[in-house]
Amino acid sequence: MVGIYLDYNATTPVDAAVVESIIGALESGWANPSSEYSIGLKAKGIVDMARLSVARVIKSNPKDIIFTSGGTEVLLRTCSL
Repeated sequence: MVGIYLDYNATTPVDAAVVESIIGALESGWANPSSEYSIGLKAKGIVDMARLSVARVIKSNPKDIIFTSGGTEVLLRTCSL
């Protein structure tokens, strides 16, 4: 029997290129990107490149891209003009 998946709101299949990218980041950029040591700086570079990639796709400023740990996470941010 072939099924039809109707819960894409919960999760979706992951493209093979995305899986490869994630595996690469997990293998070489697993450190704390907020740290000052070399592997942390490498992780920060990976996060920054991901932020830039997302910003380009949606035609946004990379500073406006904020990664969170999940859909229910709340972020309070103050903006000054």
